[in-house]
Amino acid sequence: MFSQAVTWGTTLVVIRILSPEDYGLIALAGAFIGFFALVSESGLGPALVQAKTLSEDRIREIHGLVVVCCLGIVGFILLFAPVVSLIFLDPRLQVILSVLACNFTFEAFAIVPRNLLIRDMKFKGLAIVEMVARTSAGLGSLFFALHGYGVWSLVLGNIISDLFVAVGVNITSKYRGLPRFRFRNAVVEMRFGGGILLQRISGWLYSHLDVFIIGRLFSVATLGAYSVAFNLASMPQQKLSQIMNQVSLSGFSKVQDDRERFLKYLRTAISFLLILVVPVFFGISAIAPEIIHIILGDKWSAALFPLMVLPVMLPLRMAMSPIFEAINATGKPFLTFRLILNNIVTLAAALLVGSNWGIDGVCLSWLVATPVSLFLNLRLVRSEIGFGLADMLAVLWRPLVAAIGMYAAVYAARHYIPVPLGDVATFAMLVLVGGVSYSLLILLLAKQKCLELIQFVRG
Repeated sequence: MFSQAVTWGTTLVVIRILSPEDYGLIALAGAFIGFFALVSESGLGPALVQAKTLSEDRIREIHGLVVVCCLGIVGFILLFAPVVSLIFLDPRLQVILSVLACNFTFEAFAIVPRNLLIRDMKFKGLAIVEMVARTSAGLGSLFFALHGYGVWSLVLGNIISDLFVAVGVNITSKYRGLPRFRFRNAVVEMRFGGGILLQRISGWLYSHLDVFIIGRLFSVATLGAYSVAFNLASMPQQKLSQIMNQVSLSGFSKVQDDRERFLKYLRTAISFLLILVVPVFFGISAIAPEIIHIILGDKWSAALFPLMVLPVMLPLRMAMSPIFEAINATGKPFLTFRLILNNIVTLAAALLVGSNWGIDGVCLSWLVATPVSLFLNLRLVRSEIGFGLADMLAVLWRPLVAAIGMYAAVYAARHYIPVPLGDVATFAMLVLVGGVSYSLLILLLAKQKCLELIQFVRG
């Protein structure tokens, strides 16, 4: 909780110090670095988690493959950074990408011990490492921002984070083997990893379609305002998805041969996830005007409409994450790849149409594409693992109704409370009204599930 407070607090202060153009640049650079981060692992990290048995030789060979991939990526980025800079007509991208390439030297020695910790369900140790890394990166970015480093505050913060993770997972993990550059024993993991890699590359494309379209059609400042709104909206998703994916893949892998337990685990995971995240996302949307005015400052006014619209679709997008991990745990990564391709086609069509109405149209296109792709994917998933649209609606409607009631309560409090309050007091009052109203409504609609969630957290 402390690290999250520090991370979010420093992030908000840094946003207030830096400009939309700074965040536009880091959004473009981050999109490309994110792609290479997927390739660096080559799907071999999840293969380590999913494998039923692992020998020391297989682990060392996988480590060797990871090192080869990471060092190859460093060279590739240095070679093609000028091309990316030319495509987006900004020479600063070349330098930023070249500096961020050094992160892959850290990744070469972090991927294997990190995934072995996940395989052994050593989540406490991993959480401590990530807490230290996030806190250090946030404080580092804040320090550099206060000293006028601009976009480099974000670049250096990213490097600090990856460095601390690499050191931390190697200290925490029991793995002490050296990479072996002979790959006879890792054939099964390489095959499984190939499917995971295809799935993650398609997921990367899905996650960055909007960045590329906005980057080409609109200004860097417009992209910066949009990306800050999206990042603020999805901050809870980033943390919760990371935790859920780590726990889910490991947990689903252990019950993959018991269909009844498997489906029960899946329904419970999605239900708990939605109860937690739906009010957060709807709450961000409900108090978006106060977030922009009080926390970020009026120079970020262009981020207001995106911050009101984008959080509303994130619960549906996030609800598919446990399903993806469940499918991967059964050894069917190519099915997940097909599902993500559905997302890409649907979103690409919506974004291209929506962009004709400017950045507001881009935001609204998410509200169309997300439920459509969810419907198409659940039809396919139903025949494969037995979880379909009816199952999703059964776990979704209660938190959704409670969140809509919360939204209405916040709106009413903002417009109809007769007592005049200052900006900060109004913000605090709206957060309190939203939290209390959702808590009462969800307890009324899903008391038993809430009690189960509390027991789960305590356990």
